[in-house]
Amino acid sequence: MSKLIEDKGIRERFGNLGLYLITKAHEEIRDLNQQTLFQKAEIRKKYLERSNITNSRIRTHFIETYNQFLNDSLTSTIIEFKERILALKNRLVNKLRTDIKNQIYLLIQHSYSMKKNNAYITFLLNSIKNILSNIKNKSSVTITLNQRDYKYFNENPSLIDFKSNNKFSFKQADVSFIGGFKLIQEDENIFYDYTIENLLKKKEVYIQNEFVKEFDDSEIKKMQKNFEDYIQTQRTKIEVLLKEYDRL
Repeated sequence: MSKLIEDKGIRERFGNLGLYLITKAHEEIRDLNQQTLFQKAEIRKKYLERSNITNSRIRTHFIETYNQFLNDSLTSTIIEFKERILALKNRLVNKLRTDIKNQIYLLIQHSYSMKKNNAYITFLLNSIKNILSNIKNKSSVTITLNQRDYKYFNENPSLIDFKSNNKFSFKQADVSFIGGFKLIQEDENIFYDYTIENLLKKKEVYIQNEFVKEFDDSEIKKMQKNFEDYIQTQRTKIEVLLKEYDRL
């Protein structure tokens, strides 16, 4: 898993995404500092000419507008940041899941290339025996295999010598799967999905947890904290902006 994290440059991708969003927010705030000052100055002049609204009320409105913009900028940037990070994490977890499936497929291929000590077939037989040991009446049991496994067992019947004492049947799956098997006992309404795909699905939480362990998001949290500090600093600069505002 560590190799996957390093090979894909995940930390760089997360870092670049965060840097882009924060830089964009900085630029928006800088633009506001200039644009708002001139806009508010023009509004102030018109108001002072046409009404008795006091300058203090206009200043208060300016402060409220500016702080609201900072709050909106902070909220929208962090929300967008988290949404994009989550989407990227999900894509990477999906990629990891696909890579695991491909790796298992290659391992099964390798096992089939071995004339002896086929680890996959051993796993398959042991799994079938283990489940059958918990079923009393095996006469109505059907075990579904993918095309390759079904063919392999038909060509190597000695591998399933335990079948003679347990009257069950094999069949080829209509819809293919990587490996494993499905077991059905219709008269008892028993169904086991022991396919590789389903086993991986059951390990979904484990896979995600392992991904989280490998991914250190401390830099992202640090970046978010720096942006929050930047917003707070901008709030403290309101008096400086008001002085510029008054000079207009």
